Order: sequence, then structure tokens, then C-alpha cells
Amino acid sequence: MELDNHAEVNEEAIQLIKQYHIEALYHITKLSNLKNILEYGLLSHKKAHSQVNKHIFGLSISDISDSEVQKVRKSKLLNQKSLHEYVCLYFHPKNPMLFKRRDQQEDLLILAIEPILLLEKDVYFSDGNAAAQTTKFYCNLEELQQVNWKIVRADFWADQVDGKRIKCSEILIPFTVSREKIKKIFCYNTKQVQKIELILQELQEERNLTLSVSLEVKTDFYF
Repeated sequence: MELDNHAEVNEEAIQLIKQYHIEALYHITKLSNLKNILEYGLLSHKKAHSQVNKHIFGLSISDISDSEVQKVRKSKLLNQKSLHEYVCLYFHPKNPMLFKRRDQQEDLLILAIEPILLLEKDVYFSDGNAAAQTTKFYCNLEELQQVNWKIVRADFWADQVDGKRIKCSEILIPFTVSREKIKKIFCYNTKQVQKIELILQELQEERNLTLSVSLEVKTDFYF
């Protein structure tokens, strides 16, 4: 992902993103959600499940999250907003959430988002799963040192103290992430690639949307 094209952004902040080798931020979703995402961007849980938005835009959402965890996230506040008002991304996609849904991997995609989002206003990151009581939140990029990068980037976490929580360290973006920030889609197999190519073609023909997003089969991101 390119950071050098953002000359207007604080150079020190960009260097911090490079220092921690943050090449992308990641979002896991079902293939059935992709057309809506490429049309309207990534929406917070609250926006995506809003009955008004569903009616106006005809949104049909397939949710892979845990309903009990979502109850916690709905009631937990960060900067006077519910966690449901943030789009939640990961520093690494091969994590406990994906592991829990490993039986659905043929239907799951991993979206790679521009890390420049870390520099935007009211964006937070965490040192673990945002729903966990012990997780701490930060908005200053100098605090990236608080993230346990060894565990976040490890393929396995069960043998690490508090590994399951830490591995799911998040980035929380208020309300929406525009479709232009999605630069790559990692796929489980070539069958997924073919289906996405058809979706991109449909968006071009139906909405005149030409999207600059690349596709890649990335089996080592999956279980």
C-alpha cells in the first residue's frame, strides 16, 4: 500500500506506520456482502444494520460476528460512541475470529485497506479485542508500541499469555470507510476470484463503477 503519495500528511506519522510495517488494515467479510461494500463502502455495524439504510439502499447484510459479543460491543463506549458506530479492522486477518469461522472460509474474503486511515480524525486502535474488558485504546500513533506485534503477527496464539485477546487488536474507524480505501481483496481460492470478477463487471455495467482493486489468492491468510 502506498503511503508516500500523501505528502500533506504528517511525515512523522507516516514514518511510524512504516516503522511498524503496517502495510494494510484488514476486514473479514462474506462474499455475499462484497457488492454492497464496493458500492457504498464499509459501514459500521449500526449503519449496516439500520432499517432506514436497508430500505433506502436495499442492503442485505450477512453477519459473521458472534451475537453475544455484539451485545457487549453495542453497550461499550469509546469517545462517546458505541463500538457499533465504528468500522472495525484488524492489524492481521489470520486471527481467532477467522479461526472460529474456518468452516466458512470458502465464503469469506479479506479486504486490505489503506493504512493511511490511521491518520484520520477520531480513529482509535487497541491492544486487543475491543470487546474485552482489559483492552486499552489509543489514538496517538506513538502508542503503537503498546501493541504486542509479535503475537499480532504470529500464526498461532494459544500458547501465548492472553494471546487470543491480543491477536485480535483492532483499528476503529468512525461510521464508514470509503470504497476507494479498499486496495486489494485476498481470496481463499480461484473460484472466489472468478466470482469477484463477475461482481466487478456487474458494478461497471449497472453503476458505471470502475474500481481500482486487485485480487489475490492468499492461502496463508486462511486456516
